[in-house]
Amino acid sequence: MVCSFRLGSVLALVGVVASGCGTESGTSTEATDTMPSSVGTDATDVTEASEGPGSETETGSETSSTDSDVGTESESMDSVDTEDTADTEAPGQPLAGGVSLTDIEVNQGVGITVASGGAFLHPDGFVAPVIGRRPALVRATYTLDPEFVPRELEAHLHITTAGTTKTIVDTRMVDGPADPTMLDGTFTWQLDAEALDTGSEIQITLHEIEGTPEPVGTPVAPSLPGDGAADIGVWGEPMVIDLVLVPFSCDGFGSVEISDADLEEFEAYLFNTFPVQAINIEVHGLEYSSSCSEVDAAEFDLPALREAEQAAPYVYYGGLLPGDGGGYSVAIENSDQMDFRRTFANHTWRWYGLTFDLFAHELGHSHGRNHTFEDPQYPLQNQGFCGTRETYGYGLRPGLMPQCGYSNDKDIGIEWISPNEQLVPPTNVDPCDGLPEANRGSWSDMMSYAYPYWVSAYTYKHAAERVRLISSWRNGDAQPPAPVPGVRVVLDGEGKQTSKRVALSGARTGGKHVLAHCDVAGVPQTLPGTLFATHIDHPNGAGRLHAIPQQVVEIRNVAASVDTCRVELPGGEVVDIEVGS
Repeated sequence: MVCSFRLGSVLALVGVVASGCGTESGTSTEATDTMPSSVGTDATDVTEASEGPGSETETGSETSSTDSDVGTESESMDSVDTEDTADTEAPGQPLAGGVSLTDIEVNQGVGITVASGGAFLHPDGFVAPVIGRRPALVRATYTLDPEFVPRELEAHLHITTAGTTKTIVDTRMVDGPADPTMLDGTFTWQLDAEALDTGSEIQITLHEIEGTPEPVGTPVAPSLPGDGAADIGVWGEPMVIDLVLVPFSCDGFGSVEISDADLEEFEAYLFNTFPVQAINIEVHGLEYSSSCSEVDAAEFDLPALREAEQAAPYVYYGGLLPGDGGGYSVAIENSDQMDFRRTFANHTWRWYGLTFDLFAHELGHSHGRNHTFEDPQYPLQNQGFCGTRETYGYGLRPGLMPQCGYSNDKDIGIEWISPNEQLVPPTNVDPCDGLPEANRGSWSDMMSYAYPYWVSAYTYKHAAERVRLISSWRNGDAQPPAPVPGVRVVLDGEGKQTSKRVALSGARTGGKHVLAHCDVAGVPQTLPGTLFATHIDHPNGAGRLHAIPQQVVEIRNVAASVDTCRVELPGGEVVDIEVGS
């Protein structure tokens, strides 16, 4: 097999041959952001600046605010601050003639249409929320009159926040219709993380270039909105994921090692696909797994580690195990605290990019997301292993992602793409027909089983609700619940079990109530329990993911003297459990 990688871009597995196939297509800009490394940062003033192609603004300067645990950046843009709402006509620059503004999109990883058909939408109707203090790519499309004269035009983006208006200018040659499929096919503005915040309103006006005394043609609808500015419903509260990345070693498989380059790309991928202002990642010291099982790591090893290290309720622990395996997590529903459930794990696959994909997939489960093909609410359901996306994806952080449609370990001419340089196109048609080869050109949701993953507006929107809840706990709004002694048992599809005594905590809104009949020092006792249905995301022999069913039974208040329990599962099934140590 002939494989190609960028130097220093492979998760090194000591004692394991890590092979991955792919070639770079296009050139990625270099990331300049400082990696967040501390867990527990106050995110109130977190800002992350953007980088990437598409903006044609003149040079100015603006610097993001500082947070010691997140890092700082600066970015150039042409901006003018005013105290009042933006005028519809710049001094000395008449509104443009023969051109009408139609749609406006705010892309923060997914394209969020805020205006369509020449009118602004209500924020309640957006496909996803606009996140404050998160970089954005703003794009505006237009239509031309039949007599339009090709020429350069200026587009002024006016952003008003807390009574102050900032105007950012993009100048482009307009000689044909707008093309939203191309990064340079629209008027475009790159916004750093400070640009949007609670209460931000926007307006876009099109102008003849400076020095043109009269409009060329008749102005039709060169302003959107035509009068004043429109509120785009920005979420301004903290939106942060705090993550402890835990590498494991296993007998016969060596150890996972994470380089600085790996970490930078890892953070960029998660930032691009989750609705956050910052991903605070701390790399933990190496842990040992006797089973090298993603289930054991997520259900037992990492929860015990969280408890021993007295992790805050909002901190996630994500494990990386060596070897070519799958991933495991439990979808948390509603506002269920379930402190220990902020743990998940996956293996480092032979193909480098899939490690990121699967990790984001399992983190998505931890944010309450089910598989797209199992979620009856998911739009454009395919009834297969593919998920669809309805918006263009854009990488706010520079980085590459793999393009693959079938196998992660076969040389099938896999390429790499940069969503910073070419938009990830939506798939609003069925990409599953003619599997497996049809998937090679599909662009699917990260909660599906088709590659490469990006994120749909549906998944992004619902993950945002969970991120907002978890982030609110960073101010002490949620405390770890008092633990009680218990036992957790994992039952696989063949009825085999792994059980351990654990400390159980938190509410149980995500499972079904069951009863456990236990022998306590020779005295029968009935104890409350909860059943969770879950699965392993595991690759089959063809390199394609499939779901292996699992069930998790938790029994509360299990004393040290309990050795056996009989559990009545829903549907009448009875399971005898040997309580482990």
